[in-house]
Amino acid sequence: MKLIAALILTALSSSALSYQALSTAVRSLLESGSTDSFVHVGNSIQSEFNKRQSIISLCTLNILEGDAKQPIGDGSASNHALITCPGFRALGIRLKPEESGKYHILGYWSQ
Repeated sequence: MKLIAALILTALSSSALSYQALSTAVRSLLESGSTDSFVHVGNSIQSEFNKRQSIISLCTLNILEGDAKQPIGDGSASNHALITCPGFRALGIRLKPEESGKYHILGYWSQ
C-alpha cells in the first residue's frame, strides 16, 4: 500500500513539475518574447504575443491538460493554454513537449 501511495505521489509531483515548467516557458514567451523553451515560434504567433506584451501584467494564463477540443485539437497536444488579455480576443495555443526538453507549438487560435 505504501508503494502505491509513493508511486501516486511521484506521478503527481512529476505532473506538477511539468505543469510548472510549461507555465514558466509560456510566461517567459509572453513577458519577454523569449523563445528559448520552444522548438520554433512562427512569426504570426510571435506577432500575437507582441501585441499583448504591453499589458501582459493584466493578462491571465490558464494551462489545461490535454489537447483543445475538436475541431481545433486532434489529440496530439499534451496541453493547451488560454491567454486572456483586456481588449484582445482570447488566444489559445496547443503544446507538446519534445525529447529535447523544449515545447513544440502545434497551433494557435483566437476566440
